[in-house]
Amino acid sequence: MFNSKLVSVALISLLSVTFTSCDKDDDDSNSAPARKLTSIQTFDADNKPYSTTTFTYDGEGRIVEKETIYAEELPMTTNTRKTYKYKGDMVEESNGEITFTYQLSSNGLLSSLDYQEPTWVKKLSWEYFNNHCTTYKEYNRFGAEDEPNPLFYDYTYNVTWEDDDLSKYKFTFESPNSKSETTYTYTYADSTGQMYENKGQLAFCLDIITTEIIEPVGMLHGTSSKHLPLRMYTEGSLFRQYDWGLDIEGYPVRLTIGNGKSYKFTWE
Repeated sequence: MFNSKLVSVALISLLSVTFTSCDKDDDDSNSAPARKLTSIQTFDADNKPYSTTTFTYDGEGRIVEKETIYAEELPMTTNTRKTYKYKGDMVEESNGEITFTYQLSSNGLLSSLDYQEPTWVKKLSWEYFNNHCTTYKEYNRFGAEDEPNPLFYDYTYNVTWEDDDLSKYKFTFESPNSKSETTYTYTYADSTGQMYENKGQLAFCLDIITTEIIEPVGMLHGTSSKHLPLRMYTEGSLFRQYDWGLDIEGYPVRLTIGNGKSYKFTWE
């Protein structure tokens, strides 16, 4: 059972891959949560089921499988299943057809990915300070290397942290016909000054092009925000606000965002 306590929050922006890591210099705020997130259900604005994502963990608390199943009536959706294998300073992510091999830094955080096919190049990189991700870059190129005008997408996230909370980030996007730059900022205290602990250590990801993605934390991309953000602003205007439902232990069990989309979380 959970109580009816609702908190308005905004999604934090961190690009992530779902794994677990603990650095020897981390404090308790980066230790794994007592309960693991085992599933996320999503619903559309009419409260109809959209998808269910389940997570499977190994004996060390690391995610080894992630499966997403979409509602049968949804067009242009494909169920996905990803597996993760941990091999020293590398992590392999596979969907059964393509395997990405991520390099880890000396303290076990995501460092880079360099994946190349004849007609597809994908490069990722991460930078950190005090175990917080400060820069994330992603580059995708489609088409043969010798094509005169290949299609490409180039993303950069520059992240600012204050008191172990994500304060703001600057998102830069570039493609052959477009280039843009947007800064997003966050607030964490409500009207009474109260802040709400990110007890489940969720990382909140914002895909600027499509939609929100939420993953469990203790991730190899570093430590998450200590608190749940209440609002997200851009160019001085409110961009998103979110309503949370917390259970009696303070873990999030519901989330409704401004456009009516909602989430249900299961913890074990």
